[in-house]
Amino acid sequence: MKKNIIILTIILTLFSINVYSSDLQIECEIIDKGDNFVYQYNDKDIFLGSNGREENIWWTGKEYIWFNDLNGKYEKSTDASNWEDLYIQPDVSDKLFNLDYMEICYCDGVYIARSSLYDSPIQIISALEHDMLNTGFDPVYCLNENFETIGETNFEYPVTAFSYYDGRFYIRTQDYKTNYAENTYVVSNSEHQPINYVYVSNDGISWNLDEYLQEVPLYSDGKLMTFGKGNYVREKYSDLYYSLNDISVGFENNSSAKVIYEQTPFGSFSVVDGLFLSYDGLERNKKPVPYFSVSNDGVYWYNVKFPDFYDGEILTRVFEFKDSFLFKTGKRLFRYDLDDIKKELSGDPIYIKLNGNILGFAQPPVMESDRILVPMRFLFEQMGAEVNWNDETQTAIATSARDEGENTVTFSIDNTTAYVNGAETPMDVPAHLIDDQTFVPLRFLSENLGYTVEWDEAANTAVITTE
Repeated sequence: MKKNIIILTIILTLFSINVYSSDLQIECEIIDKGDNFVYQYNDKDIFLGSNGREENIWWTGKEYIWFNDLNGKYEKSTDASNWEDLYIQPDVSDKLFNLDYMEICYCDGVYIARSSLYDSPIQIISALEHDMLNTGFDPVYCLNENFETIGETNFEYPVTAFSYYDGRFYIRTQDYKTNYAENTYVVSNSEHQPINYVYVSNDGISWNLDEYLQEVPLYSDGKLMTFGKGNYVREKYSDLYYSLNDISVGFENNSSAKVIYEQTPFGSFSVVDGLFLSYDGLERNKKPVPYFSVSNDGVYWYNVKFPDFYDGEILTRVFEFKDSFLFKTGKRLFRYDLDDIKKELSGDPIYIKLNGNILGFAQPPVMESDRILVPMRFLFEQMGAEVNWNDETQTAIATSARDEGENTVTFSIDNTTAYVNGAETPMDVPAHLIDDQTFVPLRFLSENLGYTVEWDEAANTAVITTE
C-alpha cells in the first residue's frame, strides 16, 4: 500500500471550501494517542493513517468494514458494535489493499472502491514537485454485494473526487501536468489551473466523459449541490486551497439556484449521514483553522470549534463514520457525535432569493412576529444599496439608486419608526442587534428601496425581484 508518496499534510475529502458562520456549542471527546498509533473504537484496534500505517476501518454508507491485521480477515457491522465475518476473495483483497488511502462507498447495489490519495491539493503539488504524477494511477473498482470484482477502470489522470446521485456515479480526474509550472507560488490564474474531467456511469462499470460538467455533484438527504469549475489558490508554498465557483443548491420539488455566500468559501466538502461537512485541514499562516462547519442544506453553515491546538499541531485527516466525525492531528483525535450536531441544526430555515440567486448569509434569517429579519450589510450589498452607519446613535441610512429614482430609508436599532425619503413611516418590527450584526426587516426595507417581495410557502423562501 506504500508507494513512496510524500505525505505533507491532510487528505481532503472532496472539495475546497471555507465558510464562516454562527457557532454551535458541541462537546468534543479528545483521545490523546501520544506515541501509540492504535486506538480502540468499540473494542476494535483501529489504525488511522499514522506512523506509516493506513486506516483499517471504513464506513461505506451501508456498513462498517474492519480489517484485522492479525489474521488478515475482514468483518462488517452496521453499528460498529455487532460484527460478523466478511469473506473477500484473496485477489480482491489484494486489489483493495494496494489502494492508497482506500475509500469504499456503497451505492445502488454496488461498491465503488478507489484511492483517495489525490483528493488533497497539497498532495498533488508534492507529487508534481517530486515528479511522481506520471502514469499508473490506482484503478477504480466496482464490486457487487458479494465483494466480487465486476468492473475495473483505469483513468489517464488521478481520480480526485467521487459522488453518487439519482442513479448515476460521478468521478472527477484532474490533469495537473499540462498547466503546471515548477516552483510557481501563485497558481490562482488560469494558466496554472488543473484541467478537470468528469466521468459519469450508470452502473459503476462503464464510464463516459461528460463534456459539460466541471465538478461532481454532492447530494445529501434531498439537497443537491452542484459546482462550476474550481480554482487552486496558492499565495505561498504552505498556503494552498481549492476554491469552488458557481455553487448551486437544489431542493426536492424545487429548481436549483446559485448561492451567493456572504463569506468566500474554502476548505474541504463532503457528506455523511445527511449532513454536509466543511473543514480546512491545511496549515494557513502556520496556524490551523480553529473550527469545522456543518450544514443541512449547503446554504447556511454553522461552526463547531476544535479544542485548542498545541503549538505546531495541525489536522492531518478526517474520518466520517455513521455516528461521528473523527479528526486526527499528530497525536490526538477529536471525536464529535453526529446526533449532538443534528439536534442543534433542527428547524426549518428561511431562504432569501434575490434576482434568482439564494443568499447564503453567514448568520441565517430569523422570524419575529411573522416578519423575516436578515443581516443588513450583506443584503444591501447584494442590492447595490449604500449603507451609512452611525454607531453612536445606532442608526443606519440605506440608499438605493434605481432607474426610477433614488430611495433612502433611515432606521434605528429597536425603533419601529423609520424615515422613507424623509417621511416618517412605522415598521411592524424594528431592526435588532443579534450577535453583533444588525438584522433588519426584509419586506419593509426591500419594498421601500424599490424591490418586490413575494413569499413562496412551499419553498419557505422570500423571493425579491427588481420588478
